[in-house]
Amino acid sequence: MHGRWFKSVICMRYTSKEEVSQAKWEGKLKKLQHRPIKPAQRDSVGFSSVFGYLSPEMMSHELQHFLFISLTIEEKKLPKNKVKRAVEIKIREMEKKEDKTLSKEEKASIKDHVESEMLKDIVADESYINAFLDTKNDLIFIDAGSDAKAKRLNEFLSKVDDGFEASDYFQASLHVYLTNWLYKPGECMPSDVHLNDEATLKHDKEKSQAVFSKQDLESEEIITLINHDKTVVQVSLVYQHKLAFKLNAKGQLKKLRATDLLKGEIEKPENITSIIQEYEADWIMMANQLMKLYQWFEKVFEVNNDGNNSNNGRDQKQESAVATLSKSDLEKESIEQMSSLKSA
Repeated sequence: MHGRWFKSVICMRYTSKEEVSQAKWEGKLKKLQHRPIKPAQRDSVGFSSVFGYLSPEMMSHELQHFLFISLTIEEKKLPKNKVKRAVEIKIREMEKKEDKTLSKEEKASIKDHVESEMLKDIVADESYINAFLDTKNDLIFIDAGSDAKAKRLNEFLSKVDDGFEASDYFQASLHVYLTNWLYKPGECMPSDVHLNDEATLKHDKEKSQAVFSKQDLESEEIITLINHDKTVVQVSLVYQHKLAFKLNAKGQLKKLRATDLLKGEIEKPENITSIIQEYEADWIMMANQLMKLYQWFEKVFEVNNDGNNSNNGRDQKQESAVATLSKSDLEKESIEQMSSLKSA
């Protein structure tokens, strides 16, 4: 079931053999509908109503050129150490009883039996992976905080359309751009965004991170860290005073929220007869704003190879030296660009 707004966003490009629409997909989604988990099951995954109890039979919902879907996941987590001990005890008991060493197959059978019995006593956790597809631009926006969740949803979508494939929106890391923005914000920051108060910096060869929260990001401390070869891998931004979020180097969003300015622009129906109408108004605004944001990203972050990015109308003080050839070329140019900035 969808909420009013996504909290995280992973945007991906998709291709499909068939038309993506509610008319084409609704029946297929119902065939892959989520079923309540059984006592001995580890998990139960399937599509579910986008409106939950408000409209339990509606597996998808189409607004403008956006198709909303929801995947439900029920999972039981077995305690590994407890399972291991129980299996070892059972194996010793059987070997003593039968006076022989059990084979691998017999031990595996015992393990399966122990796990099945334990699963019956475990309460399943339930979660949702919500998404909408922009069928005009062939994009999918997934409310997920990890690549693993996005992958899981896309695997199920390939069962709806066996030609469905999704790929990363960006072909290379954005860390050079994000680092430039914090290193020389006055010169490098596009006017459509401004810094908020969170950032994460990291050195390529180190696991440790420098995390800034509720702090001035135009501080000397950040400049010093960048001068010592740390790069920005995540930064909080506000886009056109309407969307606030944390953007990471993969182009993914965390802590997404609509500002009061944007909330005031949401067009609610005058005579609301159902809460579904309120949800629709929020979804239309969210979908269009995210579409515009990623179109803006496309112009600002020149890291894709399609050659469709135009510089016309860009209000940006920095002309990036990042080439659009290959990932290795991009990394080489990224290092050169950072070096030139530091020496400037």
